[in-house]
Amino acid sequence: IEVASTPAAIAVSGKEYTLHATYAAAELPAAETYILTPDAWAFAPADTKDENVTVMPNTVYATSPVSVPEILTELPDAEHTTAIEDIEWDGAELTVAVYGDTLVVYSPEDRTEMIYSVDGRAVKALKLNAGRNDFHIDLNGFYIVAGTKVKF
Repeated sequence: IEVASTPAAIAVSGKEYTLHATYAAAELPAAETYILTPDAWAFAPADTKDENVTVMPNTVYATSPVSVPEILTELPDAEHTTAIEDIEWDGAELTVAVYGDTLVVYSPEDRTEMIYSVDGRAVKALKLNAGRNDFHIDLNGFYIVAGTKVKF
């Protein structure tokens, strides 16, 4: 069996911009380069007065020949996710909130609850006691806890 090597860079073109992923650092024209914001809600213009910007290895970024204030990452049909329809939830009333890197879950009973990635994979089991439960969560991105979308 021959397995092809992973390309050093991957790009998908859209109507007004191209999304890129790279394993290596890249030197790019700053005027056309958009960097993912810390909250991951958009790609913003590179914040530099220099002619070029360096994109770090293992980075996702966008390029556009058309100047736009930002490129949103939210999909037009963002309310309809895929691959999580089969997650079982018994409907027990849990209150879920995130404060920094702490997940707070109020539960009416002792139970186990799962954290799911947005593609439906169970990534962590949480042992809950009745009342307030605080967890230091070492994850980044969006997840589903008790039917609630959370961002770490």
